[in-house]
Amino acid sequence: MKETKTIKIPKEGTYKGEIENDKRHGKGEMYFDNGNIYSGEWKDDEFNGNGIYKNQTDSYEGIWSKGQLMKGEMIFCSGERYEGDCWCGVPHGIGTYYFRNGDKYAGNWYNYAKEGYGTFTWSNGDYYEGEWLDNEFHGKGLLVKKGIQKKGNWERGKFIKV
Repeated sequence: MKETKTIKIPKEGTYKGEIENDKRHGKGEMYFDNGNIYSGEWKDDEFNGNGIYKNQTDSYEGIWSKGQLMKGEMIFCSGERYEGDCWCGVPHGIGTYYFRNGDKYAGNWYNYAKEGYGTFTWSNGDYYEGEWLDNEFHGKGLLVKKGIQKKGNWERGKFIKV
């Protein structure tokens, strides 16, 4: 049976919310001793379901599973943000990253690196659309820069052939 409580957790912080079988379970808020806050759904003492985690500089909002953000929005103190799939708190899967300078990348991510298929658009309208490997153009792709097109194969960021 769920009950609502406020409990102090040694070396962690204060939790206010639903408890089931002596575990944080249901809706609740955790006020960490370091000033961070999580507000949302819990399951078996872990962030699980919809929630938002905020630290002193950044915020992470979306769907959590076993304490990890799986899909949502990350807003960073730098003014940059990411929307999409995540794994272990970093872009992983399909998502869009908005850079502070107006550049944008939409596509596949692997452990915070552009990898797979995606489009990088510079703030001036130039773009690259194609395959990526470890944050570099790699595979088939099209680069349009200052109206000039380069379409073909790329290897580690360098144009190889048409």
